[in-house]
Amino acid sequence: MTDRVSVQAAGDAAGTEVWVRVAEPDYADIREFLFGEAELLDARRYDKWFALLAPEIEYRVVARVVRSSASEPQEFLILDDRQVDIKTRIDQISNPKLTFAENPAPFTRRLVSNIRARSNSASDLFNVESYLLMYRKDASVPEPYLISAVRRDLVRRVGDGLRLVKRHIQLDQSVIASANLATIL
Repeated sequence: MTDRVSVQAAGDAAGTEVWVRVAEPDYADIREFLFGEAELLDARRYDKWFALLAPEIEYRVVARVVRSSASEPQEFLILDDRQVDIKTRIDQISNPKLTFAENPAPFTRRLVSNIRARSNSASDLFNVESYLLMYRKDASVPEPYLISAVRRDLVRRVGDGLRLVKRHIQLDQSVIASANLATIL
């Protein structure tokens, strides 16, 4: 990926904010951030993952629903969380006494791919799009299941690394094979 090759307008219709493809060192940092984040979540190290979130985090999960071939897909909101909601979710899934869905803890593996990143003119914010494929095997269910999604993130560079500011997850399926969505995508 080369620096400042492709320009994409973001912001209002006038395109007041210009986003450009990131330079290779920034891309490497973003890639490692996403891979490290997946590793922390797979290892159930939620406290370390939570430290990667900006205080103003917005975490949304939607499913695309198509009613007919003549209509456009519609987004169905599943989660719309902020920092306090995420902390509550982490407290619940970390405590076996508070959740049936995570007791015993399921085996999960998050595969992150197709990472594309762009930066703003100040080069401290990054629009990042990635694909997620999550394998999950619950002990009480004979068959594992997969969750496939595209994630659109806003990531900020701070003094000690990167922080996740926004995550919009668009599930590729409208029906989840699991009885719940207790996990963090």
